[in-house]
Amino acid sequence: MEDTGQYINFLNKIRDSFRLYPDRNALYIGGRFYSFKELERQVGTICDYLLTNCVDSKAIGVVGNHDLKSYASILAIMFLGKTFIPILNDAPEIRNEYILNLCNVNVVLNSRDTDLTQYDILTPDSMVDRVVIPELIINQEDILSVLFTSGTTGVPKGVPYTFKNINCTLDAYFKLGMGIGIEDKFLQMFDFNFDMSMLSYLPAFCIGACIYPCKNSSIKYLNALELLLRHEISIATMVPTTLHLLRPYFERLQLPNLKYSLLGGEPFSQELANQWMKCIPNGKVFNISGPTETTMACMGYWVPRELERQQQHNGILAFGLPWPNTRGIIVDSQNKELPKFKKGNLSFSGDNVMQGYLNQEELNKEVFFYKEGKRFYKTGDIAFIGEDDTFYTCGRSDNQVKINGYKVELSEVEHACRTYLKLSNVYVAVMNSGSIVNRIVVFYESSVLLNSDKLISVLREKLPPYMVPQKFVCVKEFPRNNNGKIDKQGLKESLLNES
Repeated sequence: MEDTGQYINFLNKIRDSFRLYPDRNALYIGGRFYSFKELERQVGTICDYLLTNCVDSKAIGVVGNHDLKSYASILAIMFLGKTFIPILNDAPEIRNEYILNLCNVNVVLNSRDTDLTQYDILTPDSMVDRVVIPELIINQEDILSVLFTSGTTGVPKGVPYTFKNINCTLDAYFKLGMGIGIEDKFLQMFDFNFDMSMLSYLPAFCIGACIYPCKNSSIKYLNALELLLRHEISIATMVPTTLHLLRPYFERLQLPNLKYSLLGGEPFSQELANQWMKCIPNGKVFNISGPTETTMACMGYWVPRELERQQQHNGILAFGLPWPNTRGIIVDSQNKELPKFKKGNLSFSGDNVMQGYLNQEELNKEVFFYKEGKRFYKTGDIAFIGEDDTFYTCGRSDNQVKINGYKVELSEVEHACRTYLKLSNVYVAVMNSGSIVNRIVVFYESSVLLNSDKLISVLREKLPPYMVPQKFVCVKEFPRNNNGKIDKQGLKESLLNES
């Protein structure tokens, strides 16, 4: 295996865990623990199977069933220097077919029967007691995984992660100064196609700690709560929406063993963070950010417990500082670097930044640029840098809209709804309907229908006329995807269907 130079070699770290901690727990799934020895044996078996039956296959699909075989399949594929392609059982067939074709996948490993299975993983009964994981040469630029993000054209965009990308991010993760070790317990509540899932299980495998995956279900947040309470989880990586769903339990919820809460994937409100910190008296909250294209995450903000020290913009916590190995800058539309306090496009450079979307040459030309010999990726996030070099988010570039000629940041409207209307969970969208163009609509989650005229009246006293929403939509419970994030497109489609 090639030396990674200045970064850790995460596969060697995992191999060390197999060697040093064979009898320690690696996974807790379905009410039972699996040791690192059992995980290693399954990884070795799958390696042997792939080397025997799939020698010419570079990209291997894995159906994400969150069981021992699925995690072992991911590791086996990476140990062989092949490319892991996550496949979701409940994703539309046309989407899965697109992904499989784009990545030239002809082998899909699956621990359960589905139509996608072409080669099944060997059953436990057919495993030998121990199969050695081969030590192969893996080059830094070898692609070990491809994740897919939604695309503006309606088809998913493939984001390849090289060996170097993953090593760089995990190296930065371990330089953050968190006191973690083999006794820690990691919560894993994401689908394998979500970048934060890797941040939930790869660090744990690297240090010999145990991972506690959530069941795939519509009430995943309750499964997470059960694991947090029953197993005294110490490291939890979540999206802020999960905390919002847990809000009804906050008053009686105490998690003294939860040391670190890593929140990312969507804007994290200051209000929600302060409520959550009351539940974790001994814990720290880390607001992490960074698009999939920068390999899991690349920026973070440790949230102080003192309200007066907390940094925020429009009620949303700061992005914070770039992680080690990453440089962040703000640029204008001409890719010129902007000074502090000037809003622009947040851009990143580093060995964690992807090499480019699969088969998207025109798009790659748009999102990458060079400055001082370094290659930067434009995220589409609008941000600025404060006096203390802290980065602050102002929303997405596609959240900057024009209403009657005025530029409007929808995040500012959301902040007003939370602050003045006391709506805890809101989503603000711009809808086009017939002759009505750029109509601001507020979706709010509540079991009680509120008087829209009164809500609009309050906001008229707080916002300029062009920023006042024209419509409020009450939703008993926001639709959410498997990773706990709000299904914003689903909300907008529901309104259009009613029109």
